[in-house]
Amino acid sequence: MGRVLFQYMSDHSPHSVPVAETRLANVYDRIVGRHGGSISEVSIYRDQRFESNLLQPLGAYLVDLGLEGVPEGDPTTYPEYELVYDFVPQNVECPLLLSNPFNTYDSSIFETQGSGPVDPKGAKAKR
Repeated sequence: MGRVLFQYMSDHSPHSVPVAETRLANVYDRIVGRHGGSISEVSIYRDQRFESNLLQPLGAYLVDLGLEGVPEGDPTTYPEYELVYDFVPQNVECPLLLSNPFNTYDSSIFETQGSGPVDPKGAKAKR
């Protein structure tokens, strides 16, 4: 049975999977799970994000998509493949997720009509 290694960006140890028994849908589910189920429409690519590298259909076994493994044994002999993925975040109503990350601080809300500092009760502070 051939095996390959997969490593996610935040993982410290790779996971080996049997290529003849693992479907692309299993990889898809693992990716969605790593994002807490908050993503959809995941596209998985081999090596780089080019249309020609898109892996599909989800029902295909990894071996049928050209990922070749080696007999089970020493994990250092397993081939490693880089799978790149793209996704669409779920539609949410969370203001934090909908905010513009490039405009996170609007200092104009602290400006007053006068030139002096403002006390918490709204009256101008004495200088």
